[in-house]
Amino acid sequence: ASSTAPCQRYVEFTGGSLNGKVSTTGAATLGGGAKTLSGGELTLGGNTSWDGSAITASNSAKISNAAGKTFTASADGTLAATGTGNTFTNDGTFTKSNGNAGSSTDIQAAFTNTGTVNASAGTLKLSGGGSSNGNLNIGNGAKLAIAGADFAISGGAINNATANAVAPSLRPTKPNFSEVVALMEICAGVRLNASAMLARICSACG
Repeated sequence: ASSTAPCQRYVEFTGGSLNGKVSTTGAATLGGGAKTLSGGELTLGGNTSWDGSAITASNSAKISNAAGKTFTASADGTLAATGTGNTFTNDGTFTKSNGNAGSSTDIQAAFTNTGTVNASAGTLKLSGGGSSNGNLNIGNGAKLAIAGADFAISGGAINNATANAVAPSLRPTKPNFSEVVALMEICAGVRLNASAMLARICSACG
């Protein structure tokens, strides 16, 4: 599909390929079958629900959640990324509301957060790198996992730590490091640059 006109009513993206620019201004659902964004741009201007069905971003595809709007991942699933330049920008609220043990919602596109991320249940995995200067909220028993690429935290707050799930090889450089390590699962080989959040972490350090 290819379009530059905003969609004014409820939108369902249930399969196929998007290679143009689509903007929504009402509620949207990403569900059903496998979906591909091949160089396309999907701008979500209304509240959006994703059921975890397969999404693949390629050829510098862009997904954005507008300020004041909520993107809800209601089940585990993968937003896969092939090639470089694929991005997910959250200017509103990104919420993972449900999940199963041993599985995750995996965002493989570079993830930029200027709003709020709620990892409320299960595991939210950001494996494409990116950055955040907004708030990161982790629910009781939930995890926010950084894996696969570097992620920078330059502002905002990390809230509601309940467990320390960080690899033991990480090296703290600032005194309140425990406030950060209690919140996230950091996979080996990944750097978390959290200078504004009291720590710079390098899991590849000797």
